[in-house]
Amino acid sequence: MTTNLPILSDHDALPAVQDHFAKWSNCTDCKLHQTRTKPCLAKGCTPCDFLFLGEAPSQSDDIRGLPFTGPAGNLLKAIINTALHEHKKDFDLQPTYAITNLVACVPNHPKENIEVGGTRQPYQTEVEACSPRLEEFINICKPKGIVYIGDFATTYLTMLPTIKLVHPARILAADDLNNYAPIYLKQINALANFFDRVPYRN
Repeated sequence: MTTNLPILSDHDALPAVQDHFAKWSNCTDCKLHQTRTKPCLAKGCTPCDFLFLGEAPSQSDDIRGLPFTGPAGNLLKAIINTALHEHKKDFDLQPTYAITNLVACVPNHPKENIEVGGTRQPYQTEVEACSPRLEEFINICKPKGIVYIGDFATTYLTMLPTIKLVHPARILAADDLNNYAPIYLKQINALANFFDRVPYRN
């Protein structure tokens, strides 16, 4: 069922998703709300078979209010779609997924620090402040596995099966195609194998 939220939910999950977005869209639990444009809560399907968990929104995400919307998001989408194509199960049983981050608001450098600019890694206090929001969304999603996007995302501990992908922004930073292509293909193969390995449907 499609809603006005940036997420697709089945009938049973819809009220919980609506409540989740209403609750956290105006969050002020940490100082990141002071410099954000829009909180980037999540996108994808609920419930889902796999949850992709990144670090924090980018500046382009902050404008749109959705996670992974810029160049890194486009590359992540390409990796997921290609991995799904390589996945060996029937099309009707293809896994569903959602995407979120450890923190929902972009961690900008202080505005007075003009030389640095851009975004930074979220502070631990910010991750902790956002953890109730993350835990609530995971409970809505009920994933069978979690895909970490980048090293920092692995700080979230879970008993579910996990896999870590290289962050798409790091892949895009490769200085030439000879370095880009092997990393890109490795992520696709690893993700397709993860889809094969984790029993996500009863």
